[in-house]
Amino acid sequence: MADIPRWQFSAKQLLAMYWWNVPELGHCAGIIADGSVRSGKTVAMSFGFLMWSMERFNGQLFGMCGKTVKSFERNVLNPMQTIVRCLGYTLHYLKSDHCAVITSPAGHSNRYYVFGGNDESSQDLIQGITLAGVLLDEVVLMPESFVNQAFARCSVPGAKVWLNCNPEGPSHYIKARFIDHYRERKFLHVHFTLDDNLSITEERRRFYETQWTGVFRRRFIDGEWCLASGLVFSSFDPERHVFHAEDDDSFLDGYSEFFAAGDYGTANPTAVLIIGHNRKLDTFDVLDEYYWDSRKMERQKTDDEYVRDISAFAAGYRVKTAFFDPSAASLIAALRRGRVFPRLFQADNAVLDGIRFTSMLFSMDRIRIRDSCRNLIRELQSYSWDEEKSEREGVDAVVKADDHTCDALRYFCYSEVHRRAKAYGLRDTALLADRSA
Repeated sequence: MADIPRWQFSAKQLLAMYWWNVPELGHCAGIIADGSVRSGKTVAMSFGFLMWSMERFNGQLFGMCGKTVKSFERNVLNPMQTIVRCLGYTLHYLKSDHCAVITSPAGHSNRYYVFGGNDESSQDLIQGITLAGVLLDEVVLMPESFVNQAFARCSVPGAKVWLNCNPEGPSHYIKARFIDHYRERKFLHVHFTLDDNLSITEERRRFYETQWTGVFRRRFIDGEWCLASGLVFSSFDPERHVFHAEDDDSFLDGYSEFFAAGDYGTANPTAVLIIGHNRKLDTFDVLDEYYWDSRKMERQKTDDEYVRDISAFAAGYRVKTAFFDPSAASLIAALRRGRVFPRLFQADNAVLDGIRFTSMLFSMDRIRIRDSCRNLIRELQSYSWDEEKSEREGVDAVVKADDHTCDALRYFCYSEVHRRAKAYGLRDTALLADRSA
């Protein structure tokens, strides 16, 4: 219990923690907390969910859900162990079963199963279990079928649902079904801002506020449910992010390592980028680009021709690691046969997460582009959100045109730089610029 004085809670955090014990809110079937990142909602919801379940139930099963089991373990379950100690509980996690057994000093013991709601098939994983309650973290990233199934599993008398998320588009089903109609659905709605986290300093607050621009700032900092519109990489500024270097190999001495990333097209262009890690500036600089547009050139190249081209293109750089479009299985196989790169991986093609992360790197001035990379510079200034599709379907979508070098850059950022951030044990919003977080 000695750790309890370290926690400082705002009024909204306390409400999210203790609402279930307020007589006037006894009719509520659940709570939905939304708002900006780093606003303290996850900590408050974790505290509340644990206290409610351990005080009101004994010998019951509960669900705890994230986009994936791994993301929930990293982002919620690991910090939750500190909360467990503060409350005087004990936690034993059975990793093979993804099940946490939590026991209170009063002798109450419950089991908490961790589920991932990654796609439509995820509903099958939670089907059949009887739950006394469920915590859904990052619920906007879960398909509606999974959320419906999680609700249906909560059939024990007194069961309640806890939903936690950052905003997405205004037509998202979570907003349309739960936030816009929270009273009819008998939910408590608590909207968080950065001001509700009393644990962060003013310096940290300014750091978070500088990480995003455009739609990402409006959602993650201002806490708005807003439509993705305009340019995808609105944080890209040619004045800040484009640099000039003479066509002289001596400037490469300032780079500690080189990478390649490529997007493969048949009817569409094929693009490959060379990226170097600048030791002095600690930036990732796009140094060169290969671009073949079969429509303009009126000829599609074979995989063997691409291997020869890419091999000659990358010959002047000491590239050790490359990431390519995961759908380009034949080209990847041909590049491996030709031993063009010592290490060649299928890129992580998480589109929206990759866009968000790459945009954040631009905001933090961690990416620079050499002025000779004309196709990348051009695409970054025209790559746009598909507003009609986003509004119609309630999910973010991009216009699939002139995005090939942008995709290659995203592959590198989310496959390599994001991996480095995770290697430091940091959530991506704290990234490499603040390794002490």
